[in-house]
Formats: sequence, C-alpha cells, structure tokens
Amino acid sequence: MKFKERVRRRVLQALLGKSFSNYLLSQKKAPKKVGPSDCERRTQERYEFFDAIQKGLIKIPRMTEISDTIEEIVTQKRSLARFGDGEFFIALGYSELGYQQLDSALSERLKEILVSKDENVLISLPNTFGCLDEYTDVAIRYWRDLLPKTRTNMYELLDFDKRYHNTAITRPYKEYRDKSDTGAKYVDLKRIWGNQDVFLVEGSLSRLGVGNDLFSNVRSLKRLLGPGKSAFSRYAELIALIIEKSNKDELILLALGPTATVLAYDLAQMGYWAVDIGNVDLDYTWFLNQDENYSPIDNKYVWFLDNGGEAISEINDEEYNAEIIHKME
Repeated sequence: MKFKERVRRRVLQALLGKSFSNYLLSQKKAPKKVGPSDCERRTQERYEFFDAIQKGLIKIPRMTEISDTIEEIVTQKRSLARFGDGEFFIALGYSELGYQQLDSALSERLKEILVSKDENVLISLPNTFGCLDEYTDVAIRYWRDLLPKTRTNMYELLDFDKRYHNTAITRPYKEYRDKSDTGAKYVDLKRIWGNQDVFLVEGSLSRLGVGNDLFSNVRSLKRLLGPGKSAFSRYAELIALIIEKSNKDELILLALGPTATVLAYDLAQMGYWAVDIGNVDLDYTWFLNQDENYSPIDNKYVWFLDNGGEAISEINDEEYNAEIIHKME
C-alpha cells in the first residue's frame, strides 16, 4: 500500500472510529453478477413446477405406463376407450374432424365416458399435459400451441382422482423422439390380439393390416366395415350389427374415430371385450417404412392429408375380401 494511502486511512480511522470498518466494507466493489444459463434456469423452473404440483397449484392427470396398460388388457381382458385431441374437440364442441361431424349426443357420451368409474373399461388420454421432452419437435410445438387455449376446458371434463392410460399405446412411433425401441413396443402391443379370434370394426377405407403383418399373430380375423365418415350418425345400426355378428368369445377391435370410443365403452357394459385401437395401421406402416413425413399410404384413408380419402381405389386382395363379413352401405 502506498504511503499516501496509508496516511489517508489513518486519518479516516481517527475521524470515524469504530465505523471505519463499515466504511471499508462499503467501498468494496460488488462482484460482477452472472445470470444463470438456460439449462440452470430450466432446472430451477422444474423445481418450482414440482413444488407447485406438491402444493396442488398445478394439476396433471395421473397416467399409467403403457406396458402396464397392455399387461392389464391382456391378463384381465380389460376394454379400452381412447381419447385423442379429436375426441376432446368433439366433446367440447370446438370443431368437427375430417371424418366426424359435430354431434351433441356424441359430445355428451364422450364426456360421460371420461369420468366413468367402471374399472373394467380403461380410459386413455394424450400424455401431453406435463413434460413433453420425449416427443418430436413437431409434436411439442403442436401441444404447446394447443394446450394454453384448451387446457382449462379439457380439465373440466376429467376426474383427477382417476388414473388414466396413455392414448399413444397404439401409436408408439410417429410422435416420439427416440424411435430405437419402437419395434419392441409393437411386439408388446400385438400381445393384445395374439392368438385371439378377432372381430374388427373399421372404416370402409381404413384396411387395417392389409399389406403388412399387423394381425399376423391372430387366430382368426373377421371384418365389419362401418361408415367411412360420421359413423356416429348410424350408431344404433352399427352396435346392433356388432351384437348380431360377433360373439363374446371374440376380441372386438375398433378403429372408427370417436365412435369407437363410445362403442368400446358400451360393448364392455354388455360383457364384450372391446379395445379401441384407433388407426394403429397408419403409425405401424410409417414405422415399417421408417417414414417420418406423414406420407400417403397406398389404398388407405389418411384423413388429415389433403384428399386423404377421396381418391382411394378398390383393392383386389383375396384374403382381405374373404375377411369382410358385412359392409355398411
């Protein structure tokens, strides 16, 4: 320390006495503030979110692991009614789908099923109300755009004391970031209909399993072709046909949009084993083709593509045609 500085300090100490140490502390430069990194900020936000969840300030539906859902369906013959974003849109009266018009009766039935306490019918939802890290960037953007506008209304339809299941049970490929175990997920899914006598109810142009091995492990397969669009408008006729032409020893698989959700529930109430599988065939075909671009699929209806069902031609497949026991005109 230079001589003049030492003299200045001694003079100040004599003048200030005990407060001199406080004066020195006040002269120290404050350390340079360094903000948290993005990673550190996200980590902190997760702790804050967790604390908010613990305090009940943030609610997320309780979900069952997909593998546990499959095990329950296989071993206990539980039925499954699936809800995707489209079923919520119909239930809330937001908009129609490409294959289903808005229908107040259908809306009320979907709302009823969402809060059902029947343990024999598993109800599935999109597992997108919380962390989205496992999904592709496209899927993340979609849900982050949608949920701020719809979460409150969706939540009003749910029972937060209920444990729900994951609707992606039948779509393990397209929307997931990590695709390394998709094959194993499909092997597990196929256990549901493995060695079963299957009664499949599908849209007239869906053609599930045609051109691939989706149902190669069934004991037998019968097809009832329902309406290609707005199937719920013919609901009474449709469920009567299923009861007439199937039996309770068969596994009923359903792929008919929101109508399948209601069918799965109602058939389960009547003692049938009914599983809503959505259009599992689309996701499975894209997986087999390693296609991540939602490409059209030959001779099959892909409703969300332009003209997805307008230019679908008839097919000459003997096995498929032999499986059809009834076609609703």
